[in-house]
Amino acid sequence: MKSIEELLSSLDRTPEHVVVAARQSFRCRAAGDQLAELTYDSSEDLLGLTSSVRGTSTRQLCFATEDSSVEIELREDAQLLVGQLIPSGPVEIELTIPSGSEAGDVRWRERADEVGRFAIDDVPAGPIRLRWTASSGRQVSTEWFRS
Repeated sequence: MKSIEELLSSLDRTPEHVVVAARQSFRCRAAGDQLAELTYDSSEDLLGLTSSVRGTSTRQLCFATEDSSVEIELREDAQLLVGQLIPSGPVEIELTIPSGSEAGDVRWRERADEVGRFAIDDVPAGPIRLRWTASSGRQVSTEWFRS
């Protein structure tokens, strides 16, 4: 039986870069944070990415917990992320990229205005996540997603 298992694993090996990325994603968790799960991604719609009048692509995403959510748009032309927190309020938003450390590497901090709006420029291509403090006082992190 062991030889069949070895044969199958040699025929259908998981690429090493996938294994490394999976291990790194576990190291980049923020222990104790409430996870805001992806509830909407426009790239999964039938029409795919939405285009503006100028022809640039915008991807819309929504992440939610029981008491907090964030709606964001990723604008590919300017590497710009704009969003709004619900419930609204002047809260600090962190954009994190993976670094191999447990918490990831915070690259940007922006302050949401009184209605929860924020914008982050020069968003790098690749995996990112957002983190903020909800009105309940609990830290919230989105799932990792690709910019």
